[in-house]
Amino acid sequence: MKLFPVLGLVSLGACAALYLGCSSSTVAGSSSGGAGDAAADVKVDTGKGDGGGGGGDGGAPACYDTANSGVFATTKATANQGKCTAVQIKGFFDACLGNAATEADCKAFDENVANTDCNKCMFGPVNGDDVTKFSDPPMIEAGTSVFINTGLCSGLAAGDAACAKKLSDEGTCLISSCAECDDADADACDTAAAGDVCKQYLAGATCEATVKAKQAAVDAQCDAADFDALYTKVVTYICGAP
Repeated sequence: MKLFPVLGLVSLGACAALYLGCSSSTVAGSSSGGAGDAAADVKVDTGKGDGGGGGGDGGAPACYDTANSGVFATTKATANQGKCTAVQIKGFFDACLGNAATEADCKAFDENVANTDCNKCMFGPVNGDDVTKFSDPPMIEAGTSVFINTGLCSGLAAGDAACAKKLSDEGTCLISSCAECDDADADACDTAAAGDVCKQYLAGATCEATVKAKQAAVDAQCDAADFDALYTKVVTYICGAP
């Protein structure tokens, strides 16, 4: 499943302030919940016509690309879905993200029908699925890199599903808009996207205050020392059993 077009790696400098997972990892092979592109990727109407990517207005870096901006078409945020076992969560990591991951092993995990529901929980529905039956996923894929959707996790851990969806949309839009940027341009791209194509998806001060008010619970559920631990903690919370 390619949630976004292949654009290369990205590390968003401002993600901590936006409750977005800064940790990312390279994917050994394309992960999916089935054949075809993800139904979860919805292009945003920028109001700029069909002039192509790039957002040079207002000092935006050349890597800012509104043509690739998107959010998940799913309409809810849910934890403890019971779609993945602990064995599957570790199995995906070992096959696709870990130090010993290979494209062949990742493809085998992806194509195993026993993993279909887990794959869709982790990365979202595919074309042909009823998106109203799915939650936003805990993983955001951009090119060959995946990010942990800690915005989604933070809102859910704070007890506010509506804010979880808003925080997920904000983070997903920023990642997809800036997926071609390197570290030097990341902050400028985030700022440009937040004031332009992603403006309608910003979670807002109320959601930020909700998360901060429950910061201890959020940190316990959605924070970890490294990508490996964060992946296990967040994916288990969203897709594992209650």
